[in-house]
Amino acid sequence: MWLTPGKSPGSFFCLAAVCIGFFVPVLAQEKIKGVEQSRKVSSIVKDKPDNNVNAKILALLELAQSTPEAVPAELEKLDENPALYNSAESYLLSLVKARVLFEDGEIEQALSALESAKKASTDIPEHVLNQPKYLQLYLLLADVYAAKKQFDLAYAQKKEYLKRYQAYSDKKNADTVRMLNKKYETDRKLKENELINNQNILKQFQIRDAENQKNAQQKNFILLIVTTLVFFVLSLRQFKVRRVLQKMAQTDSLTKLLNRKALFAQGQLLTGKAVEEQSEFSAIVLDIDFFKRINDDYSHDIADKVLQQVARLGNETMRSRDIFARIGGEEFAAILPEANLDEAKAIAERLREKIFEYNFSHLGIDCPVSASFGVASLHQVIPQFELLLHAADKAMSVAKKKGCNQVVSFSPHQQM
Repeated sequence: MWLTPGKSPGSFFCLAAVCIGFFVPVLAQEKIKGVEQSRKVSSIVKDKPDNNVNAKILALLELAQSTPEAVPAELEKLDENPALYNSAESYLLSLVKARVLFEDGEIEQALSALESAKKASTDIPEHVLNQPKYLQLYLLLADVYAAKKQFDLAYAQKKEYLKRYQAYSDKKNADTVRMLNKKYETDRKLKENELINNQNILKQFQIRDAENQKNAQQKNFILLIVTTLVFFVLSLRQFKVRRVLQKMAQTDSLTKLLNRKALFAQGQLLTGKAVEEQSEFSAIVLDIDFFKRINDDYSHDIADKVLQQVARLGNETMRSRDIFARIGGEEFAAILPEANLDEAKAIAERLREKIFEYNFSHLGIDCPVSASFGVASLHQVIPQFELLLHAADKAMSVAKKKGCNQVVSFSPHQQM
């Protein structure tokens, strides 16, 4: 390293800081321009929704980018039970904390929060970490290092961000190309089939034209078309009716959830699979507390709307592989593949909180609605779905006896 004669080392570092401060954004801008062009092509391939991340955390992350001063109050609520969050949720919460601390000028605390996010990232798949909301880590690190005048580290974080964003963009482009190829291949096959069908029809017309007179041919042709059309309409109607009947046989008409019969069919299949693979499998049974009082005090129509809202909250809480169903009256059940007793209890507790915290005042209900939950694992019973659900139901009854609005796990001393 050399210094210009007459220039102090402080002047040299100031010049270096200015150069880095200029070239890092320019490099980032040029790199992002190329990435933005690929966005137009890959826009039809969207990121899958992150079903394992609390929607409130995602909303808070967006709020931290636009209005960071509004974040602390909401952040304090979400940060009350950190043990309930998975790695992705902990990672994103750390990013939110870092953003707020950085905006408040707490640079070291912001850096500490980002280090916590890095630790949480070890359990998150690489393709998830390359999504834009997760890549904010590197932009925040660059800002923090720049604020600390560690411009080499800031540059390295900007560069890492661009590298990962490029990988994310390349993957989206590849997915887009794959989808387009599949679409065009399907269209080509459809056109080939259509051509073959048209050729067959043409051959039939030619044979009839050779064997019959013109009037007979026209009559037969009209008769064929009418018959085909009627048959098609009847077949289509029968197919639609069959599908509707099948769906009605499996679905609860009020909540649109699976009904008891469909739940048992799915539960028996998944129980057999869990036994074969020796994997975890749990069940939840919940019953809305004092539901008869809601019926009596607010009408059956209001009670039905309460059931519909509980169904929506249940669907929001369940994982993508879970099955949530209404099994009768005010009683619901969920089956949770690959979930042990503690994981199932955490999911039940999350749903219990959602129901209890939901504001039903728009229905004229001026007090909280609660539910009692029972949780059981396949390892606790003889591996049969009926016994598993029965165990969860027994645990739910214990929750009722203990005062309602709580989650109780099945234990062997409870009578089956």
